[in-house]
Amino acid sequence: MSIPKTLLITSTPPGDGSVGEIYLREVCRLLPQEKLVCFAAVSPAYFTGPLSSDLGELKVVMEKIPVETLIFRPIIQRLIGKPARALYEPVHTKKVQTLIARAIAFAARHQVEQVWAVLNSPTILKMARKVAFALKVPLVALIWDPPQAIARDRRLGSYSTSSMLREFGQVLKTARACACVSDPMADAYRSEFGANTLVLHRVFSKSKTLKPWAPKSDQIEIVFSGSNYAPKEFAALVNALTSVDWRINNKPVKLVMTGSNINLDVFAAGKPMHVEFLGFRSTEEMLQILANATCAYLPYPFSPEMALQAKLSFPDKLNTYIEVGCPVFYHGPKDSAAAAYMQKFAVGAGCYTHDENDILARLQSITSGGETVRRAQEEMERCRQMELNEDACRRQLAELLGGKLEKLESASGHASGHINGHG
Repeated sequence: MSIPKTLLITSTPPGDGSVGEIYLREVCRLLPQEKLVCFAAVSPAYFTGPLSSDLGELKVVMEKIPVETLIFRPIIQRLIGKPARALYEPVHTKKVQTLIARAIAFAARHQVEQVWAVLNSPTILKMARKVAFALKVPLVALIWDPPQAIARDRRLGSYSTSSMLREFGQVLKTARACACVSDPMADAYRSEFGANTLVLHRVFSKSKTLKPWAPKSDQIEIVFSGSNYAPKEFAALVNALTSVDWRINNKPVKLVMTGSNINLDVFAAGKPMHVEFLGFRSTEEMLQILANATCAYLPYPFSPEMALQAKLSFPDKLNTYIEVGCPVFYHGPKDSAAAAYMQKFAVGAGCYTHDENDILARLQSITSGGETVRRAQEEMERCRQMELNEDACRRQLAELLGGKLEKLESASGHASGHINGHG
């Protein structure tokens, strides 16, 4: 049985920009495009580029979401912040009703048979069950981060947060299946809500050119890809490298950073730092940079407010590092989902403190070309054979959406995607 015609509801459309866009691009390209339509409810500030050519004629409708919370200056926040946010919550809910009606109409025109909601914003959480109920079709879900992290990042008030957490629980209890990004997340939500959970890993298309890992021999390059959400860990790394004049194993060290922004707050005692910031890079460019790196840096914050996210969320960059074959230098809490995955597959070295000597010792082991690196290469190959491959992703996706997914010679052709405001 083929998969049902599916409506994807998300605040991050499939594309070539952010991590969420790339994740959905790589997953959606495995689906027959006639079986999928997308309703993207995006932030007014969201930059919408052209749909990836990988997605062919996928029909995507873009709608702007209402402001999800009220942000005040500190002095105003102390005076009226809590009551103002509580009063705004029903206003936001009422505005979302318009989006729900548009999503239902769009889905009805395309005769969808199920709703697939990416639970990555308060607005999508308010839409998911209502759209599926109105259409009288099953609901499936995809979770990248715990809702507590979404509330923190959106700076929601206590009333809005409580409302969102209740709806999150209801969605998971209602959904026929729920895809998570890590085993700890799947286990946690299966236990707490009785959800039918599975793990859905993103993998790059085989059409992406993955050159063999071939690090430079004359220097050590530590590469970081993406947004820096662990500034204290970065500071500890930079200060450790500064303490040895940016030399390890008698080679000069350079820290290479890619991403749309840089947040590097460090104290280097007036000494030079060897940091190169390359800005945003396409998938193909990033894969080439990693192919020539000595190791890839994966920091995760130790801060208590990030503890739940560290335990449940899975950094997509770890998939990228493994797919390229670049040994991973993990720097963060030992009980994180990333650390658990590196216990399952020993794809590099882990440092679980801010201590300079400990950081340098782990760096020496992962940049020396010795036993740690040899084992990391073997473990990355084992990981790719077992989990990070298209066949495994296709099986997980078929389990989530229901039905059978055949291998596609070309899931989408090479035409440009169809994006408009009405579908």
